[in-house]
Amino acid sequence: MHSMCYIHIREKGPALIKGYDVNRPSPVHQHSRIMAPALTMVLIVALAGCSESSKPPVVPDPGPPEGRQVGPSGWLVPGGSLAWSAATNEILATGRVQAVPPTDVDALQAIDAATGSYRVVDEYARRLGLSASGADVYFGMTFGPPDPAGHQVVRRSLVDGSRHTWTDGVRFVVSPRDSLLAVMTSPWYFGADSLTVHRLADDVVVAALPVAVPLAFSPDGTKLLMRDSSPSTPNHRVLTIANLGVEALPLGLPAWNLPLEPLRWDDGGVLVVHADGPDTTVVSIRNVTTGSDVILVQVVGGLAGLTTAWSPDGRYAAVFTSRPVPVSGQDYPGREISAWILDTIAMDAWVVATTRDTKPGRYAQDYAGVFAPDGASFAWEAGGTLYVVPVARDR
Repeated sequence: MHSMCYIHIREKGPALIKGYDVNRPSPVHQHSRIMAPALTMVLIVALAGCSESSKPPVVPDPGPPEGRQVGPSGWLVPGGSLAWSAATNEILATGRVQAVPPTDVDALQAIDAATGSYRVVDEYARRLGLSASGADVYFGMTFGPPDPAGHQVVRRSLVDGSRHTWTDGVRFVVSPRDSLLAVMTSPWYFGADSLTVHRLADDVVVAALPVAVPLAFSPDGTKLLMRDSSPSTPNHRVLTIANLGVEALPLGLPAWNLPLEPLRWDDGGVLVVHADGPDTTVVSIRNVTTGSDVILVQVVGGLAGLTTAWSPDGRYAAVFTSRPVPVSGQDYPGREISAWILDTIAMDAWVVATTRDTKPGRYAQDYAGVFAPDGASFAWEAGGTLYVVPVARDR
């Protein structure tokens, strides 16, 4: 009978590298080359001490996800979009309608951030956005092809319940002053321009272009940042709405880097959070306007999510990362999910919440979060439950 030996080499927690120059080799890779001989000797010594009594490492139960629970447990659609209204202090999310007897119906619901009470706002929502005051919520609805009326952008008032619908569209963005709405039409609908910009005061279409994905309006609402709809050619362009002029806007990202959406456009320029991986996930913030690019997070063996969340004032961005962790009694690893806050002024980053997922199927891209209207708190979903944590690092 052959003896079996389990060797567990545990990496240190997610490494944080502040102000790192993107043109230099990764410190993690440099460290690996320097430490290779020493690591080999450690493995030889460890293997020499193996015996039949060796056991795989036991991963302790990390306990419940971090934060104050808001609303019922296990009711939200995993990875669904979130929004936080300044007008009502409610967190908007799509989740299972609570009823007696239980129901399998999902609907857009508003959860009071202070008390956890909730109410149904509308039907199933795929994407969420808010007016500047937070009194109106915008969302996309999809009922299935080929009927174009089954793909809609809806505006619903959280105050009086009034409702307006734009037919044929699910991707959208609202201008900062609530004057314009850009809508991308459904990809399988033919016969109309694929990007329309509506003036909200009278619902007049002021611009129409071939298919493109709207990303962000300029702070004054006169320009629209957009990209090609094909993931293989994500060319970014800027539309000047008054004269329909279009100019290219190269993001200037390093090769194999993925921009996380949405992008942010404020008085300081166009900001994009971007990440690469998977051997070492590097998360950076780039100001496309000025060309500055700073690495804030490195996670060995991790993956970053595909989206980010921005605080209302634009100071903070949030991104989720995942990395494999061994789980006792399982042939496949679990994942440690971390919610990072990126400070675009101090150029710093820290983890505000962590959870462990021992089941296959959920990665960093399957998690969602949203900042409070004042930017002091961050709400996130884990296991279908909503949690709220402080944003400040020194908590």
